[in-house]
Amino acid sequence: MRNHWCKTILLGILAVTMILGNSEKTLACDNLECEQSSEIVTLSSGMNNTSRHLTVSKGTAEMKISYIAETKMDSIVVSVRLQKYSSGTWKRLKIWDDVKSSGRMITVTKNYKVTSGGKYRAKFVVTTKNGNSQKTETFFSNVVNY
Repeated sequence: MRNHWCKTILLGILAVTMILGNSEKTLACDNLECEQSSEIVTLSSGMNNTSRHLTVSKGTAEMKISYIAETKMDSIVVSVRLQKYSSGTWKRLKIWDDVKSSGRMITVTKNYKVTSGGKYRAKFVVTTKNGNSQKTETFFSNVVNY
């Protein structure tokens, strides 16, 4: 019973934090190399709560996503992609695939060495599976000039 209340309070705090944050819509074309973005997307459409960010410090980029599904899932698969803006498009620098979990929540953190003089962002592709149902969502972090 206590565990249930702790989860409920945590979900409430996370939801309020996300709602109060700045949010802007992100547009992307189907080609991974031509994605265009504005800034941070702090709350996705649908019934899940998602928090994600990119920080760069001392040459290391840290990408983090916390995803909470509406209900318990058989599996949650996260693909993390670090991108650098170059010549008018976002180019992939590094991809991490198949970070798997079951349940309702997953948090994934990845680190990668980057060089100064660039504009970076992270792309997160989350696929949830429950029985025969599958859903894939794409999220972007904030853009960091380093």
